Amino acid sequence: MAGTALDMTSPRPGGSSPVYGVYGTIDGRAPTLAALLKAGAVLRQLSFDVLVALETRSPALRRDALTLVAEHDGMPLLGAVGFDDWWTTVLEALNPQFPLATARRLVIDKAKLYAELRKEGATVPEFAAADLSPTFLREALDRVGPRPVLKPATGAGSRGVYRYRADLSIDENSTSTGNC
Repeated sequence: MAGTALDMTSPRPGGSSPVYGVYGTIDGRAPTLAALLKAGAVLRQLSFDVLVALETRSPALRRDALTLVAEHDGMPLLGAVGFDDWWTTVLEALNPQFPLATARRLVIDKAKLYAELRKEGATVPEFAAADLSPTFLREALDRVGPRPVLKPATGAGSRGVYRYRADLSIDENSTSTGNC
C-alpha cells in the first residue's frame, strides 16, 4: 500500500483509548476475557473526565478522581486496564497494587524491556535511552546508524514516535515533531 499511512493506535471500540476499572474477583487462571468476566470480574469504562483529572497530576484532581472510581456496586477498584498505553499516568495512578503493573511498565518503556530481556540473554535491537538533545542524537547516529527511530520512554502508544530525517540537521531533528 504505497503512500498509505497506517495508524496502529487508532480509536478502539467504545471510545478513543478507553480505560476500564476492574472490580469484583480476578481469576488468574481465566484463559479469556469471557472466562474472567464469568468468574466474577467486572469491567467499567472510566469517564474521560476521570482520565483527564488523573493525567494532570494535580493532587486535588487526582484525589477526587480516585474517590469517584474507588468503588463500583459495592466492589473495590482492583486496578485498571486499557487497549493501549496512551493513558500512562492514569494507569500508574490506578494500579499501585495491581499484579500486572510491573509488566505494564515494561511494555511501555522499551529501554527497560530491552534491558531486562538482554539480562536474560535474549537478542534485542540496538537502543539507547536519554533525554532528547543534539548530543544524544549524535551518539544515536554513531551507535545505531543513519535513521534512528525515537520513541518517548513514557509510552503513549505510537504517538510521538519520530523517525530521524536525513534532510534535516541534528539540531532541527531534535526540535522537529510530527514528521513520522
